Amino acid sequence: MPPSVFLEPNLAARADVLRRVAEDQGVGICTIYGDSFDDKVHDYVSMMRHNATELAKCLGEDA
Repeated sequence: MPPSVFLEPNLAARADVLRRVAEDQGVGICTIYGDSFDDKVHDYVSMMRHNATELAKCLGEDA
């Protein structure tokens, strides 16, 4: 299982250093929502579903 870091979509524009370091180290970058919505995640239930799917994909044994 490869290591991963998590990035909130609303902070993606300011995450250049995180992206560069992750790429240099071969670490996956995954999206997780904390307290904001957007056009993909527009309510609490969709946020929880997205986060559960992303956590399973990025930290699960099949990752």
